[in-house]
Amino acid sequence: MPSKPAAPPDSSVRPAVPLDQWPDKTLLRIGELADLLGVQTHVVRFWTDQFGSVRPERSSTNRLLYGRPAAERLLRIRSLLYDKGMTIAGARQALAAPPEPPRADPAHEQRRANLESDYAEAYRTIERLQSALRAAEAREQAARLGEGQARAQLAARAALRPSLDVGALIKLAERARADAADWRQAAPA
Repeated sequence: MPSKPAAPPDSSVRPAVPLDQWPDKTLLRIGELADLLGVQTHVVRFWTDQFGSVRPERSSTNRLLYGRPAAERLLRIRSLLYDKGMTIAGARQALAAPPEPPRADPAHEQRRANLESDYAEAYRTIERLQSALRAAEAREQAARLGEGQARAQLAARAALRPSLDVGALIKLAERARADAADWRQAAPA
């Protein structure tokens, strides 16, 4: 007994044109869109009726015109129905569900962690440099002004900027005074 011949392929369904090869138009007529999707116009009308999220516009001559977002949505519907084999109800559910978040690439996550670590280290280095600069400025000022004036000025600065530690600033001033005394001794007479 001979086997049954395979059913002839449905001639109304053709491959869809890839999205990057679509014409650069803001509105597509239903016939143009059907050609790009690889289906007949009645199929586009049916999908428009079945999927409320696809809303075409009407031209002044009452033709259906599809904007780019609606056309891309219909391409997604076509993919769900024809490529993935879903039913209309399944495609509705898939379109209503939020898209799956992209999977994290382990190499990307490692690069991100490295960048965050580098950023934190750079930030700590900047803080250390700023602290050293403030200390050097305090030592230089103490050497110029003398101990009494430097203490008063440091206390005034600390009052204006409560984040400064007065005790630490006084220690810096004392160190600056000692450095100034050393500089005076080392200077030729």
